[in-house]
Amino acid sequence: MKSRNARYVVLKWRAGGAVTQVGSIPARTTGVGPLGTSGRYSIGSRGVFDDLWADGGRVRLGDSLLDTQGCREHSRLVDLGSRLRSRSAIDDHDGASGARLERAVLDDGASLILKLCNHETDLSMLIPGRIKPLDVQLWQEGHLDRLPDVMGHAVRGAWQEDGFWVLAMDDLGDRLLSYASVVSRWQCRQILAAACAMHDRFAGDPPGGLWSAEDRMTVFAPRTMRPYAAGDNALPGWCLQGWERFDSLAPTDVRDLVHAIHRDPRRLAQVLADLGPTTLLHGDYWTPNLAPAPGRVVAIDWALATSGSPAAEFVSFLVGCGGQVQATKEEILDDITELWAGRYDGRLMTVALILGLVEMGWNLSLSASQGSPVARAEWQWWVEAARRSADTGLIG
Repeated sequence: MKSRNARYVVLKWRAGGAVTQVGSIPARTTGVGPLGTSGRYSIGSRGVFDDLWADGGRVRLGDSLLDTQGCREHSRLVDLGSRLRSRSAIDDHDGASGARLERAVLDDGASLILKLCNHETDLSMLIPGRIKPLDVQLWQEGHLDRLPDVMGHAVRGAWQEDGFWVLAMDDLGDRLLSYASVVSRWQCRQILAAACAMHDRFAGDPPGGLWSAEDRMTVFAPRTMRPYAAGDNALPGWCLQGWERFDSLAPTDVRDLVHAIHRDPRRLAQVLADLGPTTLLHGDYWTPNLAPAPGRVVAIDWALATSGSPAAEFVSFLVGCGGQVQATKEEILDDITELWAGRYDGRLMTVALILGLVEMGWNLSLSASQGSPVARAEWQWWVEAARRSADTGLIG
């Protein structure tokens, strides 16, 4: 298998003693090679530089020589394909986007997980029309390097082969949680605190090219899923079946409010933006993507990274994983409020609670209709939460 796009130049440059920009420049034209050799480099699609040159070890932007004492540079070798000694498919995993997973071993014995996806089969690329996975983009542009110390990522490299993007990640093994994990309240608070630190780091300055708040909150909506229901991925069909069940189960006021947001999410997105900052959200901050460790949480699978409200991140966690936590939802909400420490409008979380049904009403109603008392109690909690959102008078 032949790999392409093997080298990227990652640049961090300083102004006034602080790193102010991070860029990743694919080496595309003459003199392809690591920064520090002669050659010309063109910025990728996000236009920080017009022309960047490596000129005998110096860094040149157009006709101006950059101050090498104020600039730190290194080469990022993203193609690990030639170092792989074995690969095997992982068929049993929690992912539902359509990506394939493999376990691989490097020549030094290190174990990796390879995520293979393309824009024809992976919903996280297909729905927004991406030709490059968002998690690959975030890594290559250096944004994951900006994460706070309490939040990590597992990416080791990325390349293309046979029409697929390959994202190589450290194999986190048993450190990675799953839907079967039982999460203590202390561990949950650590997970929430790591996300808070990331939200603070990127507040008002999220990377470009993320999912918009509107598109992320409606990613499972009927109008989003319907075009893909006839494909090989079963998720769109489950969503549509679930929304039919939702319509028969939800009270009229709640059903109408959820569908109104599905049709036009702009008002809710604007209200959330008015009540708190817009920042980088992981976008899929659920237990199968999280590996807590002392002092740090490693998050994988950034394919739904979003520019949005911190409250949206936490409502998604609460509706997707709250049942795994050894705490009530009210206690989890109390912990979020304490971590926010009064930084945001006190109405923010209450308004955002409607997102539980906007995102996962299809799944909650499928579970509730199966008759489990626990599932029906979960459903009823989110129905009342949606009404609490409506009672604020800000979204109706």
